[in-house]
Amino acid sequence: MQLAGTVRGTTQVITVMAPRIDAAVAIRFKDLMREETERWREGGAPGAEIPSASGPAPAETGAAPGTTTGIAAGAGGGAMAQGPPPRVVLDLGRVEFVDSSGLGAIVAAMKQLEEGRRLELAGLAPLVDRVFRLTRLDTVFRIHRDLEEAMQRDIPE
Repeated sequence: MQLAGTVRGTTQVITVMAPRIDAAVAIRFKDLMREETERWREGGAPGAEIPSASGPAPAETGAAPGTTTGIAAGAGGGAMAQGPPPRVVLDLGRVEFVDSSGLGAIVAAMKQLEEGRRLELAGLAPLVDRVFRLTRLDTVFRIHRDLEEAMQRDIPE
């Protein structure tokens, strides 16, 4: 299980670099999500890139161009100077399967966020989307078609 994270404007993006979130990786996923969402505290000055503890850089794992491992504040300083980004978008574009343990891990990741932060989901495969809808978790999370759609909605509420 590997995650890759970055900050874009007021949004922290965390990409799951694995095809499954199931019982075999659920605890590791929760731990890595906590590390990624708390990483801003370790960052120091805005614009500093922090190496991810969860695995190699996306370029080494085939991540989309323009993504980085760790967190870097956007141009103009931003998020880290004022605290954590209020939005966390979990990019599930590579995830093909989520079981009940995986759902629980995603909910746990949402619950461990600091007050004022919210977890949104992007890029759900049809089977994963169906699981979220059948369990009514689509009423708990804002779900975006893909990461690009999520980033177009990077508007504070």
